[in-house]
Amino acid sequence: MTRIFIHAGAPRTGTTILQKAVFPNLRNVHYLGKNADNSFIPGEFKPHQMIMDASKRYHAGDPQAMGSLRMVMPSLIMLLKAYSQDPATDGSKARMNIARLAARCLEATANALGDKPVLYSDESLVESVSGLVANPRRGDDVPLEQWHAMGFLESVSLSIVLRDPLGFLRASYYKAMEFRHRRAVEPLSFDEYIVTQMEIYERKPSASRIFLCMHETVRRHFQALCPGAVVTHYRDLVESAHVVDSLLGLKTGEIPASLRVLPRENTSWRDPGVNASILGANGVPAKLTIEQYAGTFPETLQRHGLDALFAKEADGASPAQAKPVNEEPT
Repeated sequence: MTRIFIHAGAPRTGTTILQKAVFPNLRNVHYLGKNADNSFIPGEFKPHQMIMDASKRYHAGDPQAMGSLRMVMPSLIMLLKAYSQDPATDGSKARMNIARLAARCLEATANALGDKPVLYSDESLVESVSGLVANPRRGDDVPLEQWHAMGFLESVSLSIVLRDPLGFLRASYYKAMEFRHRRAVEPLSFDEYIVTQMEIYERKPSASRIFLCMHETVRRHFQALCPGAVVTHYRDLVESAHVVDSLLGLKTGEIPASLRVLPRENTSWRDPGVNASILGANGVPAKLTIEQYAGTFPETLQRHGLDALFAKEADGASPAQAKPVNEEPT
């Protein structure tokens, strides 16, 4: 029986609301992903010792024990991302060591708890830092691929959610520009963003956001990393009356939950400062609203030949059938 479930995103596919409102309420699975306030353990810590101590407290009936366990994996992944974001550090060996430690900690947690399978959810597992912030000088490592290289994914159940290319790239662009705005980095136009993602794609395809829009290739890629991986389209997840069963690919016995009745999340791109930054980027036509500017994105994809590529790679559907879900960027 599978003891470890991994929901690896992808980003911008409703992961935040799942992590906050669905996964923590599971009865038959221990959820080990991000805790509600995204806090993590600062500085040095001993994850294996923390897992053993918290597991003992859990079996002794301590209601706070799971809260401690839920901070271990996000802290390790955030540490992994920190190494990837430092261009001055050749941290490839260190990143692999941290990825290996995270895998061992996930296995140790599943073994120590023992009574139910564990679930870890983190969209960072399928993204590189270079693709996330649209900066080719950042790291191209994809944590899930590191886990595959060390053989960890052979014994887990993996789930991935994909989204229509335009909606995914639009939401990814807004998020990247929010990241740049918060750090006072010059914004990019959507055209520059796509050119940058294409540059990253040429160097390492899976490190780019463009890769996650190529649904048939992505499906084969993840099922090669983890045979039996469940790859779901976001539109189907939204339509599902039982998102947990859709994601995990089995009957869990959980209470059905639907995304349609859950609140919207991740609307920080609506911040006036972020919008002004986007509209002030070089190459953005003057006097447009953020909505009007988004209306130009399909033409940009067409000009770069990506619309035809994405249609060819559509998730088992013709271009006419592959209609996007009508929802806000998340």
